[in-house]
Amino acid sequence: MTQSIAHLHTHEDLLTAFKSMRERLNNGGILIMTQGTTHLTLQDRFRFDLVVNNQDFSRVFSRDISEGFQTINILDIYHSDKVSKMETNSVHIKIILDDKYKSLLTEAGFSKVNIYGGYDMSPYDKENSWKLIVVAER
Repeated sequence: MTQSIAHLHTHEDLLTAFKSMRERLNNGGILIMTQGTTHLTLQDRFRFDLVVNNQDFSRVFSRDISEGFQTINILDIYHSDKVSKMETNSVHIKIILDDKYKSLLTEAGFSKVNIYGGYDMSPYDKENSWKLIVVAER
């Protein structure tokens, strides 16, 4: 949820965005994108996530997956001495993983596309990677 590309829901919109990114790069320039949505994190055992939990505030994510999209339901709980309330929100985003990135970026005209599973440039592993890092060269 920390990047905006997954908020584009159609192939055409994604392709247009990637072509626009490519056009703004010099020859040999690189595009780098990172995300926490991976094959691993989409497993049902990670459907609920306590992302913040401190003295005054807690945030819980629950995720519903359907037809190539995930809906992240957000529960914010305020529990200080002065405030006691709950708020809910949700975000609907497209699931884009390694093979889809390779296909889209190649179609958009990038010459090289590499997918990594960590900032140390370790290979992306569908069973074990917590990060998906895309590096594409114009």
